[in-house]
Amino acid sequence: MLEACNEITAYLKDYYADCIYLIITLVSAVGLIIIDRKRYLKMLIPVAALSVVIINPLTYKLILHRLVYWRLLWVIPGTLIIALFVYELIMKVEKQWVKLVITFAVIGLLAILGNNVFKDRVKNTNKYRLPQGMADVCETMLEISSSPKCILPGDMLSYARQYSPDIVPMYGRNAKGFISTAPQEVFDMFENMEAASPNYEYILNMARNKGYSFVVNTENKPAPEELLEMYGYELLKNTGGYNIYYNKKV
Repeated sequence: MLEACNEITAYLKDYYADCIYLIITLVSAVGLIIIDRKRYLKMLIPVAALSVVIINPLTYKLILHRLVYWRLLWVIPGTLIIALFVYELIMKVEKQWVKLVITFAVIGLLAILGNNVFKDRVKNTNKYRLPQGMADVCETMLEISSSPKCILPGDMLSYARQYSPDIVPMYGRNAKGFISTAPQEVFDMFENMEAASPNYEYILNMARNKGYSFVVNTENKPAPEELLEMYGYELLKNTGGYNIYYNKKV
């Protein structure tokens, strides 16, 4: 249960800027109740009930940990609650300059206390708006095959088919338990690919038997030369931090 609490806390800190926005939301909710209990309790009671279900270590441990948890936090309308509270404050004063001060003070407060989501964003270098290294990997495979069957590392799962629907990966986000079910061999392959020391004997053997000409993994996890030769693969190219292995006979 302690582990569930820690995971929930981590999500809340990440989603609500170290929980600052959540605190502002709670203060705003209390303010709305004080201002107009009859009107705003009708809105806030359902929100409170849903929040108890979502931010709950028991329901998280039993069910919610299987879902994309941070998306459940969208149910809590923090932006609306804060905006309504600011609106009510503004409507309580008559002088125009005071209304402006309140408005810009709140905007400034939210901007200062929040996180800049673009701070670490790298400028796009291609029309696909993808990391350039991943785009290079996809382009390399497409230069050889019009419909490359491939096994990819976890950080490429959401990008390969965004680059081109002609790319046919062995698995996508279903290897992480999302979108759809997958056979056990997919989970086994994904686990091996993501391991610090991948079992390339399993990976290359499975890739050849299942007809996947390309195996791609990060360059810090190279495949042994003897295993590549044994299963008919070769290092096609190292690009963008990835090694692309290719078997022309598959």
